[in-house]
Amino acid sequence: MATYSNQEKADMHFMYDLANGNALEAERLYRQRFPRRHVTDRKMFERLHRCLCETGSFVTGMHDTGRSRSVRAPQVVEGILQRVEDRPDISTREISRAVNVPHSIIWRVLRDEGLHPYHVQKVQALIPADYAPRIKFARWFL
Repeated sequence: MATYSNQEKADMHFMYDLANGNALEAERLYRQRFPRRHVTDRKMFERLHRCLCETGSFVTGMHDTGRSRSVRAPQVVEGILQRVEDRPDISTREISRAVNVPHSIIWRVLRDEGLHPYHVQKVQALIPADYAPRIKFARWFL
């Protein structure tokens, strides 16, 4: 895809205006007036005009599209981390409901902070009452 300077785009739009919105005529006028410049096709004139009318600028970048990152505000991140610190066994969905933030954001904040959500699992443990049966088993085994 060809890139054009703002001056080239302005000249294209000027030719489009001279041709009274006729893209084919604008392309012919532009090629006649600027023979050394490259023009992809007549649709470029239409796109430039539409972009200028819709946004007021030639810039068509994706820099301001989509949702804002307001849910990742420092106060929200601090609230998430505080809840995890207060209750390490809390689930990410429970935090999500409490803070009113999407579940995926909770995971992302925890990952960014180097924390990993986990499920508490009970494991076997030895208690003093286990000593006698273990001795009995060991003697039988030997």
